[in-house]
Amino acid sequence: MAFGGFLQRLAYKLAAEGRLLVKVDPRNTSRTCSHCGYVSKKNRRSQAVFVCVRCGYS
Repeated sequence: MAFGGFLQRLAYKLAAEGRLLVKVDPRNTSRTCSHCGYVSKKNRRSQAVFVCVRCGYS
């Protein structure tokens, strides 16, 4: 099954349960602090390490 078909089927199954599939723009998701919302390349020191340079969240 292609990815588009998978998403369509997942949305259908969720709707049958009264739930909603939320699609998120992947742009900057690995650089955005989930605590304060600050976006910076410097937040992601490596693929495995995230530390917000504004609030210190890790």
